[in-house]
Amino acid sequence: GIVLAHRPSLSLLFYGFNCRNEWMQNADLRAALSLAIDRAKLVAAVYGGQFEAATGILPPGLPGYRPNPDQTLYDPEKARQHLLKAVGKDPGQLGEIEIVSNSQSPFAQAELELVGKAWEQLGVKMRPKFITDWSQFKKYLNSSALQVYRMAWYADMPDPDDMLRPLFASSSPSNYMKYRDETT
Repeated sequence: GIVLAHRPSLSLLFYGFNCRNEWMQNADLRAALSLAIDRAKLVAAVYGGQFEAATGILPPGLPGYRPNPDQTLYDPEKARQHLLKAVGKDPGQLGEIEIVSNSQSPFAQAELELVGKAWEQLGVKMRPKFITDWSQFKKYLNSSALQVYRMAWYADMPDPDDMLRPLFASSSPSNYMKYRDETT
């Protein structure tokens, strides 16, 4: 007989914020934008509930993955409070926040539409940008124009370092977030 096994993929689809961008370097703005997105709704509406909403950078199946059932991932009121701290009463001063995506698939478009509607509830405008040529996309990820990007990352082996080092190490060429922990 045939046995079907359900196991997690060692991958993430995520939105990265350019931490060196004038607006995105503000942790309250990043928190506001993140808390405004209902990940469960997004996964259900766009992907038919086929995937698990991410709760961190490590996907299920990798050593070190620790789900936190008490973690708040969607809280529109808290998002508004963070936005108020970040930009005051006028979110219009942000202009349009651009999310660049390498994929222009119907899934990517539907996902970005939901994100745009979620941010719209905060008074934040979002503009999608699609760059489907990988070399041009990568060039844009390294540019100072980058604000937010949508990307998938796949672990080559079941090792957390396969996610953490490339995405977050200061010297990594794939650290498009330009993340740097100045305390270490």
